[in-house]
Amino acid sequence: MSGFVGQIKTAVFGALSVSEGETFDTIGLVQALDQIFAQMVAEKALKAEDAKCMSRQVNNIFNAVTTLGPDGRSEIKAALAHILSQDLCINFEGPVTARNTDPLFIAIDDADQDAVLDILHDVDVNHYSATSGTTPLYHAMSNMDGLSVPILQTLLDNGAKPALGAEGLNVLHGLAFASIEDSDVPELSRVIRRCIALGADIEQHTATLKWTPLMVAISEWNLPAARALLLAGANPDAHAGDLDGRGVTALDLAANMHAAVDLLDEFQATAKSASLTVACAGHDARAFQPAL
Repeated sequence: MSGFVGQIKTAVFGALSVSEGETFDTIGLVQALDQIFAQMVAEKALKAEDAKCMSRQVNNIFNAVTTLGPDGRSEIKAALAHILSQDLCINFEGPVTARNTDPLFIAIDDADQDAVLDILHDVDVNHYSATSGTTPLYHAMSNMDGLSVPILQTLLDNGAKPALGAEGLNVLHGLAFASIEDSDVPELSRVIRRCIALGADIEQHTATLKWTPLMVAISEWNLPAARALLLAGANPDAHAGDLDGRGVTALDLAANMHAAVDLLDEFQATAKSASLTVACAGHDARAFQPAL
């Protein structure tokens, strides 16, 4: 299942990550998403009627246009997020930007510790990238090419502030998007505790969905990230926002993903919201309940 999330995010972010003066092919993106939806149906990861519903909504977004330039990224991201975050619980709150050419960010992607140290002699470890609007530590924490614990430690050793991340979020929210090896989880949990000690709130809520880092990790079906956060003390029973126990919980977001439910049970998660309603054009609103 997590592979499908990665495919969808790669298709969306890849299509929207255009450089200045370039356009992106909206028809190609629609076709790519349709292919992923079809594969999900074939592998019983998505109901056929839900796939048709999402495909129709995606097509509606691009009904009047064939290509858009960089200025249209925010609008397209918002429209896709409305569909995919509701129907598949995929979080698109992260920034959509052109590919990052910052030398420090490239060194982080390459897990080149020597290059990172050399570059840090000349740049502020807490600078925000002009391309992505994120700090180097957030970039390292959310690395889809493979999170490197030594790189995280190097950045922290050199003064990186984990409370600074992306668009008002601390770096712990970035974990949900990283590719993490199971073997790295224990050491990563210690890095998370270090980040907490340095000012990162492990229960910080995102601006729109009001999710904690754990909720974002569960929504991304990123179990290594979720386990690392839980080992570091994340509250498995936290509710989204300040809704007196009525907001969505990690257990709600783990619906139909038994491995995630088992993980939360392992950490004694008990809280569920009253219901999580998912609306889809052409369908009546349907209750989205955890499969326990």
